[in-house]
Amino acid sequence: MSFFDGTNLSQVEETGDYTPIPEGEYTLEATAYEEKVSSAGNQMLKVEYTVTGPQFAGRKIFENYVKGQPVAYGRLKSWIISSGLSGDQEVSQPLINSAMNRRFQANISIDPGSNGYGPQNKVKSFLKPQQQQAPQMQQQPVQPVQTTANPQAVQQEQIPNGNAQFNAQWSK
Repeated sequence: MSFFDGTNLSQVEETGDYTPIPEGEYTLEATAYEEKVSSAGNQMLKVEYTVTGPQFAGRKIFENYVKGQPVAYGRLKSWIISSGLSGDQEVSQPLINSAMNRRFQANISIDPGSNGYGPQNKVKSFLKPQQQQAPQMQQQPVQPVQTTANPQAVQQEQIPNGNAQFNAQWSK
């Protein structure tokens, strides 16, 4: 098949703006990866991250993880953890596949560019997922409750209000 296959450009959208997005915290997801060989001849994993929005949705940020480089493995682990995985597995294709299309938070910076390339966005740091907080129960006053174990002597037992509601909520 030839490149000149009769595609009508009137039916194609122009590609967007390639200027870097502003620095800050963004929600991303890994949308593609490929194994490549670096210009120095080292094996590497090239990962494409996509901003999920709402602002700058669809913009791409790329990162290369060079095999054998401790910094690369440290950043790879940070991405895996930020994606909600444990980060204690062996580097493998199934591990990378399990991190794909999982949303995560990252701080994005602007790299000034070099070697003829202009400024571009980089992942400055991957953020750990927020721990799910247990619902905060409001502190309620303790009310005395009568027990009828001994009808001759009425005892007072301290039970917080709302205890049944608390237990029902956590047993679901």
